[in-house]
Amino acid sequence: MQSIAETYMGARGALPFEDLAQSGAVTGAITASGQSVTVPIGAYNGAVFAWWGTFSGVTLAFEAAYEPSLATWVAVSALSSSGGGPTTSASNLSSANAFEVYAPGALAVRVRATAFTAGPMNVRAIPVAMMPI
Repeated sequence: MQSIAETYMGARGALPFEDLAQSGAVTGAITASGQSVTVPIGAYNGAVFAWWGTFSGVTLAFEAAYEPSLATWVAVSALSSSGGGPTTSASNLSSANAFEVYAPGALAVRVRATAFTAGPMNVRAIPVAMMPI
């Protein structure tokens, strides 16, 4: 069975144009360590994060905020479209990929760069309803 991220990225490993105007989606660029892309998830229980561009040496942490000020972030698990088990971070990234984050009860989820060598890394975050990981 394909994950949501695998279905979203498709066989090309790229974002399909028909999804570029998806409601609630957020697009941003990470150009340095410490930067993040955050998406409010409201009534959803997770998000798909997809990235692309010319970048290298990027490590991302997957995090969720459960309180209204979004001041406290906690690590959450994510699944890669390229397979493997749940992880709270993705290291030494240099190619397009997508991860799905399951965070029931969270108000927002984000990817935060904890290491960055070169970029930019373009990121699109889409709130989704999903089954538990």
